[in-house]
Amino acid sequence: MNKQLTAVVFSIVILLTVSVVASIDLSQTADATKAKGTTTQKYGSATKSLVCGDKLCSEVEHSESDKGKHGESSHGDKEKMKQRHLQMLEKMKSMSKMKMIDSMKSMMSEHHDMKIEKMNQMDRQELLKHIEKMLDKMSKDSHDNKDDMHHEDSDEKHKTAERLAKQHLETFDELDFDVFTNQQWNRLYESHSQDIIVHWPDGRTTVGIEPHIEDLKAMFVYAPDTRIEQHPVKIASGPWTSVIGEIEGTFTEPMPLPDGSTIQPTGKSFKLIMNTVGYWENGVMTEEYLFWDNLEFMKQIGLA
Repeated sequence: MNKQLTAVVFSIVILLTVSVVASIDLSQTADATKAKGTTTQKYGSATKSLVCGDKLCSEVEHSESDKGKHGESSHGDKEKMKQRHLQMLEKMKSMSKMKMIDSMKSMMSEHHDMKIEKMNQMDRQELLKHIEKMLDKMSKDSHDNKDDMHHEDSDEKHKTAERLAKQHLETFDELDFDVFTNQQWNRLYESHSQDIIVHWPDGRTTVGIEPHIEDLKAMFVYAPDTRIEQHPVKIASGPWTSVIGEIEGTFTEPMPLPDGSTIQPTGKSFKLIMNTVGYWENGVMTEEYLFWDNLEFMKQIGLA
C-alpha cells in the first residue's frame, strides 16, 4: 500500500514538474517573440500578417491603429492626387498640341490596361455583371449620341432652309427691281428654269422661259414705264416664296390685241397690288403663280 501511494505521489510530482517547465519555456518563447518581432495567428485573420515588435500582437490594438492608418492614408492619398492633378495641369499648359494628344493617348492606354487587369481578377459572375453594366452604358451613350446627332441634323437642316429662303427672296427682289423693271430679259435665266411653268391672272398657263419672256415684253409695249419698286410683304417657307408688290405704269402707247387690232392709249396710270408665289429648285424657280385684279387694271387705264 505504501509502495502504491509512493508511486502515485511520484507520478503527480513528475507531471507538475513538466507543466512548470513547459510554462517557463512558453514564456521565454513569447519574450523572444516580443523582442524579435514575428507574425502571429493567435488572434485570427485580423493579425495573421502583422509583425509585432516589443509586445504581443493585439487584435484590438491592431484594429484601432489600422483605423488611424487608413484615415491618415485616405487623407494623404487625396492630397497626393490633388497635387498630381495640379502638376499635370501645369505640365499641359506648356505642351504643344501634338504632345498633349500623345499624352492623352498614353493616359487612355494606361486606363485601358488597368481596366483589363481589374477584369482579369474578377470571377465569372462578377465579370458577367460588369460586362452587362458596360453594355447598358454603351447602349445609353449610343442612344444619347443618336438623339444629339438627330437634333444637330435637324438644326442644320433648319439653318440650311433658312439660308436658302433668304437667298430666294433676295433673288426675287433683284428679279423685280432690276431685271423686270429695266427689261434685262437675258438675266431672267438667273432666277427662272428653262422649263418654268407660269400661271397668269387671266387663267393662262405657259411652259418654258421663252414664252414667259414674250408675255413680259408685251406689258411694256403699251406702258413703257412699267415697274415694280417695292415688296412690302415677303414670306418664305422651304422651297416656296411669296411676295406682295406694287406694279405701276402709264398707258401711253397703243395696246396690240390678239386679232391684230390695237387700242389707243388713254394716258392714264395704273397701280396694282400683285402677288407672286414661286417654287424653287437648285436656286431657280420651276413654277410661278401671278395674281392681280385684271378688272381693276382695266378700270384704272380707262378701258372698263
